[in-house]
Amino acid sequence: KVKVNKDKFSFDWGGTIEEAQLLNKKENDHVKFRFLNKPDHTFVEFKIKVDEITKDVALVVVDFVDANEKEESKELWDKQIEDLLDAMGL
Repeated sequence: KVKVNKDKFSFDWGGTIEEAQLLNKKENDHVKFRFLNKPDHTFVEFKIKVDEITKDVALVVVDFVDANEKEESKELWDKQIEDLLDAMGL
């Protein structure tokens, strides 16, 4: 769940809440955030990619993680995307 309060975004990861700042956005293309409790060079970005031939749509998640967190982060995002698809009835 994400709550917006002016320029602050609160991401609720099943009980763990992280505050984020919007770094960049382009309508129907991408949004990029920096979490306020993480180092300045870290970010998470959501991109929408549309295949020009098939018109298939993909959601691409780019998340900065330390090497020792890579597998845990992948599992988290796999679960989040699974929940999203389930909520959409797909």
